[in-house]
Amino acid sequence: MNAMNVRTYISRYVSIVLLLLLAWSGFTGWWNQWIHSDTIYRQIQSTAQLLFGVLSGVVVILLLLKRSLPIALEGALVLCIFLAGTMAPVVWGRQGIFVGLLAGALSALIAAGTLWLARRGSRSITPNEEQPG
Repeated sequence: MNAMNVRTYISRYVSIVLLLLLAWSGFTGWWNQWIHSDTIYRQIQSTAQLLFGVLSGVVVILLLLKRSLPIALEGALVLCIFLAGTMAPVVWGRQGIFVGLLAGALSALIAAGTLWLARRGSRSITPNEEQPG
């Protein structure tokens, strides 16, 4: 196994761990917030949180199956994270829209970085270079 394959494997499995944490965060956040979502805005934020949890899980499954990641899936995941990240400080923390937009932008940036790592880890490995064990 050459250095490129090692980097591919490391990228894949680090991104899987990060995406599993993201999925867990999405599911548990939705679970804990939904019962308290007394406004339409809180319901939208909680739903976006559930969606990024589900989409993160789908990305993990695709990575485990060594499939390529559809760009639409990546875009939907980043959009859901941006929406949840933007709305959370506004609807739950009563912060201003600027704080919300900053939180959403940073959340989306982190998600995009994680997906970049996942895409790097989903590169195919040629059969001649792969060695068992």
